[in-house]
Amino acid sequence: MAEQRAGGAVGEAVAALDLVDHHVHQALGGGLSRDGFEGQITESDRRAPAGTTQFDSQLDFAVRR
Repeated sequence: MAEQRAGGAVGEAVAALDLVDHHVHQALGGGLSRDGFEGQITESDRRAPAGTTQFDSQLDFAVRR
């Protein structure tokens, strides 16, 4: 599959940027329980709905993959 890039001046400007993913969670210094791990893999401050876990999301399909 051919690589696609935005053309023109905007594409050149974006291509020249050093992009950094600034979204970081804290490093943990020990083991986690399953509940603790599930708390780390979500942006939500709420528990998973009854009958589900935090693994029932698109992000967590990728984690398990």
